[in-house]
Amino acid sequence: MTRNVFTLNPIALFMSVVAALFIAGCGDNTEVADAAPGEQEIALLDTDIILGSADAPVTIIEYASMTCSHCATFHAETYPQLKENYIDTGKVRYVLREFPLDQYAAAAFVTAHCLGDDNYYAAVDLLFEEQSTWIVARPENRKDALAAIARKAGVGRSQFDSCMEDESLYERIRTAQESGKNLGIRSTPTFFVNGSKHSGALSFETFEEILTPLFPAESAG
Repeated sequence: MTRNVFTLNPIALFMSVVAALFIAGCGDNTEVADAAPGEQEIALLDTDIILGSADAPVTIIEYASMTCSHCATFHAETYPQLKENYIDTGKVRYVLREFPLDQYAAAAFVTAHCLGDDNYYAAVDLLFEEQSTWIVARPENRKDALAAIARKAGVGRSQFDSCMEDESLYERIRTAQESGKNLGIRSTPTFFVNGSKHSGALSFETFEEILTPLFPAESAG
């Protein structure tokens, strides 16, 4: 019998975690830094996909959900500038960790992983860009909507269906989600900049305020 997120839901291996997080959710657009954020050591996971230089002096880890509208706003408005000015220039290594708040967000992340690590971030961008098309589809049509997006990126239906049944991909997502739970994530998007926690769809200007002091030589120049 075929098992997938849209029928018998193999996400059940970590769905109890998702259920526990329904009291959290896609936060509002308010930018929030912890009252006393401090810095904590956050080790990279074996499953992390690093964007940018692995030797960059600053690490940004984003926890996001594919069904979060504020995450989509961040990726449309702030992320391109952040990538151009900090990631592509070797100043920042960027990691997106999956923190799905529902089974459809998990399925969308599986879709991104289906394209492979080299294309993962491009797939994430596409899924956020087209969030309004697949998220509004009736639940019974969302699989087809995600398959259509995957097809635009060169993934055929048979490969897409295989990914939807690949429990190793769900386990990979669960690992990222568990790390967020352990860090006390309560909403998405949430960012850790060299271990300092910031919540909300941060603007590029806010990121510059956070990042500038981390490059003292440039500030002095």
